[in-house]
Amino acid sequence: MNSESLEHLLVETRTLSPMQLAVAQRDAEVRKKRLAPTLIDLGLLNEARLAEWMAKTTGFPLVDPLPAEEAGALASRVPAALAREYEVVPIAMDGDELIVATIDPLDRRALDALHIATGMKIRPVIARYSDLVQVLDAVYPKDRISAEPAPFEFGSETLLFSHRQPFAVGDESPGSRTQIFTPRPDVPAEPSQLDRIEHQVASLAKAIDKLERKLDAIDAVLSRVLHRE
Repeated sequence: MNSESLEHLLVETRTLSPMQLAVAQRDAEVRKKRLAPTLIDLGLLNEARLAEWMAKTTGFPLVDPLPAEEAGALASRVPAALAREYEVVPIAMDGDELIVATIDPLDRRALDALHIATGMKIRPVIARYSDLVQVLDAVYPKDRISAEPAPFEFGSETLLFSHRQPFAVGDESPGSRTQIFTPRPDVPAEPSQLDRIEHQVASLAKAIDKLERKLDAIDAVLSRVLHRE
């Protein structure tokens, strides 16, 4: 049953009714939290019952107490922001596997994110929520997250933007987060050699025309002088 989702197991085992699950899912969405801690916050399951039910239903072991020292020694294996976002802590290594404690070992999104960030296989184990939060606060204090450089974002904060290389002008449509990019005006191309020759010829023609007008004026003056004599 390890391949099932938490939502499916809650209803399948009749731990929650579909209505209770819908309420919990909606609350989690509004508060931008994951489902498992939301169940505890709403009082639908207490942390002890959730941990024991999860271990019995999924077959993943329940770790009690959490080895805080081991978690501290392995803290560098998992980025602090990721650990706090998914509320997980690494507690051991076994070959190419990283063993992490969580309250929801079925959270595929969290496991995939950890695998990508660490480059290791992820083996989840279950912890009681209060124990997990306590170790998280000790190993990954919140001020450590703010000190970590944030990766560049997509959209207007692209890699090109971060290096100040203008590429396109961004504009957001009202009511949408989709960015519409309008190309910048084309920069005029550098004149070719032929263009430069033509420009020089035109300038020379203007100079000759100006000289001819001056010569005509001189001829006119000389003509008037001669006629006076």
